[in-house]
Amino acid sequence: MTDETALNSQIWPSRLRSGRPLANHRRYQTTLSAVALVVLAVALSWTHWSGPVRWTPDALFYEAQSRELAGTPAIKARREVFFGPLANQSSATSGRLEGTEWINYAAPFYRRRWVVPAMAAGLRPALGSRSLQIVSLLGYVLSGLLAYFLSRRRFSNGLSLSVAAFALWFPPLREWSGYPLTDSMGVAALTLALITGLWAMRGQWPRIAVWSLSVLLLSFTRDTAVVAVAAAVGLALTRRSRRAIALACSGALATLPALVFFGAPMRATMAFTFSDNGVPRTSSWGYIFHEYGTFARYMVQVDFPFRTHLLACFALTALVALLATSPKRNSIRHRIRQIALAGSATSLLILLVLIAPLQLPSIADPVPAGVFLIACLLPLFAPARGDDVVTLARYGGIAAVAYLFLLPQATELRLSLVVLPFAAIGFARGISWAWDAPRENGSSLAQSPLLTAATRRERETKADCIRELLARS
Repeated sequence: MTDETALNSQIWPSRLRSGRPLANHRRYQTTLSAVALVVLAVALSWTHWSGPVRWTPDALFYEAQSRELAGTPAIKARREVFFGPLANQSSATSGRLEGTEWINYAAPFYRRRWVVPAMAAGLRPALGSRSLQIVSLLGYVLSGLLAYFLSRRRFSNGLSLSVAAFALWFPPLREWSGYPLTDSMGVAALTLALITGLWAMRGQWPRIAVWSLSVLLLSFTRDTAVVAVAAAVGLALTRRSRRAIALACSGALATLPALVFFGAPMRATMAFTFSDNGVPRTSSWGYIFHEYGTFARYMVQVDFPFRTHLLACFALTALVALLATSPKRNSIRHRIRQIALAGSATSLLILLVLIAPLQLPSIADPVPAGVFLIACLLPLFAPARGDDVVTLARYGGIAAVAYLFLLPQATELRLSLVVLPFAAIGFARGISWAWDAPRENGSSLAQSPLLTAATRRERETKADCIRELLARS
């Protein structure tokens, strides 16, 4: 018997072959991380939980649909909401609630989104008129938790925890979660679809059905199911396997019920949007093409001000390029990289975490959230080499940006939250490049960004066992 065989026979039966200690440790780690994220989410959004409900025209439609599910006829529910006390509290109506014409024209655009109104209807006996806002805040909490589990498919626990904290910190998500809308739950449903899609790529074929159900759920939460399906199509084109093709086809089929039952009036929706969300005088394609360029430019100017923040864009791009480099340890390039990373991280911490939330009147927003959101997508476009998580996020990020340009409008990054799950994976990959800096040559624990979290944990556990046995001897 060789020394290595003897070593394995002494260590692996008690620590690894059963798998129980490692599984228990991971379960404890995951539970602790989930609790910490819930506490963080509630702390960051506490003013929304305890503050008054802020009604908007969109929120009034969801409130009407919630009452409709509780048994009130649709026309009566809209009349009660739009001509009752809630409408008097609504902000930014711009005169759109002064008659039934606008209400009747706009109502079909919201009819596919039933998940949040249904959840609000279930909570209404206990929470009353706050039920819709509570559902939105629950979507915010779920967005952080699901971002953690999505990142956990590829990265370590500590890095996944950082990614989830990044998602919860992202100012537009925190801000819009405080309104009784469907956006935060839409982010959670999209992230869930990505998790189930990756899960379905392994194991038994019935997992494809779970992925399909998650896409179906997303299609009745927000109109972003096409983004999840496009990500699956991109993965299928890259992998070219039967499983990946089945994933893409089943996801496309899962979007059909929402389209069949409630339709997708694209031309009417675009005309409505390009008329400043008012009843359009015409919905012809000529009018839409004429207005498209104006609204696309305005969206980029307001939500993604790259041209007015060239220095910040250059700095973020240079930082991503710096993270992607892998110089040899103890080399001059490595030292320069470490100094630059430390300086960049400190600067971003001050700018994004301290200055931006305070909104100091004497200092302009140094790194707009939209610019930072797109910058976080950049690490996804480095070679993935068969990494399903990165590949899925890459094509999903492309589809999410294309989705924004399908119906461009400046919404203070409310609609742009569809990019957040993919930006979170890009954020994780960029940070992993910094954490996985080259170790000394010959180290048995040298880690590569391409190693999965499971492989890393296995290597680390084996190393711990070896050190424990040597210490005993």
